[in-house]
Amino acid sequence: PALLAAGGAAALDQRVDYSVRFSATPEPELEVTLTLKGDADGATQINLPDRWAGEQRLYELLSNFVVQGGTVETPNGRPATRIIRHQPGQRLRINYRVSSAWQADPVIGMPGASNPYRPVIRPDWFNVLGNSVFALPASEITRPARVRWQVPRGWTLASDTQHPDLDLEDVVDSVTLAGSDVRLYSQTVEGGPLRIAVHGRLQLDEAELVRAVTTVSQAQRRFWG
Repeated sequence: PALLAAGGAAALDQRVDYSVRFSATPEPELEVTLTLKGDADGATQINLPDRWAGEQRLYELLSNFVVQGGTVETPNGRPATRIIRHQPGQRLRINYRVSSAWQADPVIGMPGASNPYRPVIRPDWFNVLGNSVFALPASEITRPARVRWQVPRGWTLASDTQHPDLDLEDVVDSVTLAGSDVRLYSQTVEGGPLRIAVHGRLQLDEAELVRAVTTVSQAQRRFWG
């Protein structure tokens, strides 16, 4: 029991905590707070979103990068990198904002609308991928992590980060959809529950969509285990 307790305390000490709050004014955006224990050598590197799925310079949608517990610098020629200088093992609190890449709801036919990998943050909903919004410490990708979301009352939120025992890889690979018009369907497939989140008005029967996704997911679980 003592060893288990010590292991749990060590994991908690190394955990990276994210708090994400939706803000509607003056423009829709996400306010992100990141807290973590700084590296033992007094220099912690934070990597901002940069390149993913053909997208470039994702960090341009992040702003107001503020650090409590240390001083921050951007190395020459590395705009997606921040180096924080601090006391060895210092607890750090990092705040930044994420803006929307879209000034209107993406519609099929618009450039990039078929796969909107950049953040979509609208007044009444948002859809974001972990690769485009989460700054990451340059440490082990298996470092434990936790994400907490704050959205307006009456909204529905569905996110891969709502599962227990997350690590940084889970966070960066996550998808999150939230809004006042998000519908959430819960199904059961082999291996556990399946949640299907839908937003907007579809040009197909929504119940049929849920059945199709459930069937495909069931087949995938049976094949891959």
